[in-house]
Amino acid sequence: MKHLMTLMAFVVAVAAGAQNVVYNPDIDGDNVIGVSDILQLLTLFGTEGDGTGVWSEIPNWTNVVETYSCSDTMAVVSNQEPKALIFYLYNSVLDDFATYMFENGANFFGFEYSSIPENSYDIESMLSWPGWTNDPGAFVISADVPQVSGGNDSYGNGKVAHVFETVEITLDEPAWITVLVPQSLMENSTSSYTYLNYDVNGSQSACTATEVSSTIASFLGCYTGPDFAHGHYRMYTSYANPALNWAGVSNGFIRGGIPSNGE
Repeated sequence: MKHLMTLMAFVVAVAAGAQNVVYNPDIDGDNVIGVSDILQLLTLFGTEGDGTGVWSEIPNWTNVVETYSCSDTMAVVSNQEPKALIFYLYNSVLDDFATYMFENGANFFGFEYSSIPENSYDIESMLSWPGWTNDPGAFVISADVPQVSGGNDSYGNGKVAHVFETVEITLDEPAWITVLVPQSLMENSTSSYTYLNYDVNGSQSACTATEVSSTIASFLGCYTGPDFAHGHYRMYTSYANPALNWAGVSNGFIRGGIPSNGE
């Protein structure tokens, strides 16, 4: 323990001495400096700061390819930047979405219709709906997913490896919030979130945890369409728990939970 604390003090001293660097040691954002913060801090040993308060993020892509193949879950296309995607629909387009899904042989028509994804094809079909890019009642927000821990996101929450950063969602009417994350941004091919953090009371810390459906999160849909980065996507939502069914909410915040190690 003495050696561990000495090493931690050394790394913090280096961080403090770097020009214009602001380092937040509370990496997991729980307002307590604990074991998880120390372990994440050690992963930064030997890395260089960029002068902005964010330590060098070296993507740990296992395979960079020119054309995506559904045979490699962790591959990343060289000219694309995978991000976490936060989806929601207004009532005006629910029928359009459900009709598209039905006509394309999917089993998922939207949580608003009390249906759930039943297989990988449902995930692929959802991502392929053209309305995400051309319908005013359909919304997609992208979020960065750091590959190393350190620094804060734009809302002051600690950046944690493989945890998508805080996103603010502004609503004019009720909507169910659904998150899809490329598996290539996770630690390995089986790592996944067991919970998400959110807040609908104005707190940017998004510190309320909601468990996600493990059944829905077990499906990996391979997407190679024109609108989003190609890859295998896993869906995260609280269904049937209504925690992410935001009604009477004008704005809220959501960010990833600490993922499982997988494999």
